Amino acid sequence: MTLLANLSMYDPPLMRDHTNALWETIAQQLRSIGLDAPERLQWSDDILSDWLNKNLLLSQTCGYPYVSKLRGNVKLVGIPDYGAVTGKPGWYYSVIICHKDDQRSQLANFAKTKFAYNETNSQSGCQAMMYTLKKSVGDGKFFAKCIETGAHKMSAKAVSEGRADIAAIDIITWQHLCRDEPFTNNLRVLHQTAPTPGLPYICAQQFDAAAIALSIQKAMHLLPKETSDVLFLKGFIPAIDQDYDLIDQRSHFSKPVFNAHFPDQKSN
Repeated sequence: MTLLANLSMYDPPLMRDHTNALWETIAQQLRSIGLDAPERLQWSDDILSDWLNKNLLLSQTCGYPYVSKLRGNVKLVGIPDYGAVTGKPGWYYSVIICHKDDQRSQLANFAKTKFAYNETNSQSGCQAMMYTLKKSVGDGKFFAKCIETGAHKMSAKAVSEGRADIAAIDIITWQHLCRDEPFTNNLRVLHQTAPTPGLPYICAQQFDAAAIALSIQKAMHLLPKETSDVLFLKGFIPAIDQDYDLIDQRSHFSKPVFNAHFPDQKSN
């Protein structure tokens, strides 16, 4: 039986060596408890199929796909802690960004502008913005145009180049971009969204999630400091399934706003 491992959520090319080092350290611990961890991570164009694969040993997913598509079909393993939210290990938020030369100071001033987002299934790139709009400006269509970019980096770049006016970017990805991508000098943070539980590690139903979590915690202590620093990793904590109810609740609360902006993808 060939097992599958994929850690592609925070894995830009400039960090690939460190992502591989993370996996190698985790894989060694998994093998020590009798799991046939693959030598290398696999990258796929169909990540949802990977997440639902019955031989998925380990992957990282986003909170919104977890509650909308994966819950009940996979096991939660735990949450990497990136130190994003003080006092809430494993939690994160999005930064809402605009061009540095844009003088508007409030989200409400961006009515009828162009919103860049990575994909509608993204908690940080789309769903968090819909919730923020619902809370701050109410129901209905706020943006004139929504531009799908396929990646947080591409959303930020669209704002930098003037093809979009505003975007919501995962704070961990934003930190990576600010460190590695000069175009972020053209951007500034306008606002930040309400925090939620971060991107969890998952495994297929056949595996012992608690044993995998313990192996990952051991691996985190063995990581080279350079790798931890580059990946912004602070540790690994247990995941509580009920915590992700918050994402589900916010999605339902902001459903009218989502449906107004994406009528062809109306959420239930």
